[in-house]
Amino acid sequence: MRSMRVPRTLIGLAVGAALAVAGVVMQALTRNPLADPRLLGISVGASLGVIVAITFFGVGTLPGYVGFALLGATLAGTLVHGVSARARDGASPVTHALAGAAIDASFGAVVVGVLSVDGRTFEEYRFRVVGGHTGRTPMMVLQVLPLLLVEG
Repeated sequence: MRSMRVPRTLIGLAVGAALAVAGVVMQALTRNPLADPRLLGISVGASLGVIVAITFFGVGTLPGYVGFALLGATLAGTLVHGVSARARDGASPVTHALAGAAIDASFGAVVVGVLSVDGRTFEEYRFRVVGGHTGRTPMMVLQVLPLLLVEG
């Protein structure tokens, strides 16, 4: 029983720590106490990256999903900052939030559109986005640890 619960608990703690650090970093960088990945379009950028990976490149592995998710999130974040910086008064917490909401809506429409017309992508994406701790091993904790260290 411990061989199942300990890895799951460690993975859950690592994921929770990563989410906490990501939230603090986003709030500090944008000087906005309300900043979160959804508000700034980062979440949907990651989703779009995974959708592109599945649909156009046939990716089916966790490292592939992570790579494309990071690429999509980076693209979305860069785009949000670029749009926000073009505002009359430059980038501010308010323009970041507004640009993020616009990017979130735009990319979200693309994600829903692709998922609506491609059943295979929908099934693969749905399976991955729901997530879970089942079948996780201690080695997986070690695979996630470098991402936590880079993030922190």
